[in-house]
Amino acid sequence: MKILIVKVGAIGDVVMALPTLEAARRKWPEAEITWMCGKRVAPLVRATDIDRVVEVDEYELLRKSPLEVIRAIYKAGCAEYDLVLRLHHDWRYGALTVGRGARWKPVPGRYHAYEYLRMIGAQELVWPELELPNVELEADFVLAPGGDVRTEPGKALRMWPIEKYVELDKRLQNCLILGGPKDTWLYDYFENVYLSEDLPESVALMKQAKAVVAHDSGPLHLGVLSGANVIGLFGPTMPHEKVPPGVKTLWGGENLSCRPCYDGKHYDNCLKATCMEEITVDQVIEAIG
Repeated sequence: MKILIVKVGAIGDVVMALPTLEAARRKWPEAEITWMCGKRVAPLVRATDIDRVVEVDEYELLRKSPLEVIRAIYKAGCAEYDLVLRLHHDWRYGALTVGRGARWKPVPGRYHAYEYLRMIGAQELVWPELELPNVELEADFVLAPGGDVRTEPGKALRMWPIEKYVELDKRLQNCLILGGPKDTWLYDYFENVYLSEDLPESVALMKQAKAVVAHDSGPLHLGVLSGANVIGLFGPTMPHEKVPPGVKTLWGGENLSCRPCYDGKHYDNCLKATCMEEITVDQVIEAIG
């Protein structure tokens, strides 16, 4: 049996889909499983026991017409699978597997990883074992003030104010400021910045930390995957949709009628994220314990 998992999203989306791979292994132990994903997250998927990875450029993919997408996918050999698990509800991804396989559509308010599992009849959330690089964290805490959300319209509302990260860094001391290739702007605020281009390396570093602090972005999900003591900071989005039960979260804007404002596609046109600003440094330190 040949199975294709189609999840071509951002870091967090792919992390939340990883338990589906483990569930598929248990349900179809003899199957050959392939994952179609974007180039950025491909190293993370390869760190699992996946049999094969098909890389696509999701940004280029979504700019094409459905007919062009179908041609590209069939050219990649994706018509050869017995079962296709399409972990997308966006109609454009329907062109990947039109008329074939299972389509995922989330129930609002539930952790997305549980929703992915639901489509194949699995219930237990089990993270796959990862092959991680041998790196040493020379700090007690990992702070992730960046993430790709900074450069995307609307999504920047999910960021905790950088000034509060700076204060947290000073009060905790011995912190590593961890970011990705696009987070060079962090050098303007911190001295102890490390920008990793390798997602498994980021997971390995977080795994050793006493605590990881991050807002709703890719690094937050990497922290959850690492099994570290994660403190997730939320405002426009609902924590219980993004992290599993047991992960510590702070949800700002308790008395704001507009929280949450994210409807799965758009954010409110806020001039500033009041909900995120309401989360205090003292609250984060208390959550760290």
